[in-house]
Amino acid sequence: MKQEERDERHAQIQAAAFGLLNEVGYRKTSMLAIAKRAQASNQTLYAWYRNKQTLFRGIIEDFGAAVRDQLRAALREDQDPLQAL
Repeated sequence: MKQEERDERHAQIQAAAFGLLNEVGYRKTSMLAIAKRAQASNQTLYAWYRNKQTLFRGIIEDFGAAVRDQLRAALREDQDPLQAL
């Protein structure tokens, strides 16, 4: 699988996981439910993420990085950081 395809697949899986988190909460979200929603195999999820905690940690880190990048860009351009958020 090419890196671009892999990145897109990761994004699809994370979107499925986030959607389930929003709908049913963390406790009721399972790796199997995420796999079904993302149309991925359960084996792929466990190979890429090991467990649910690792998958959600990755989502949090990605969102945090995006917020950090927005804030840095705002500060470089002398914009109000609160407006950037």
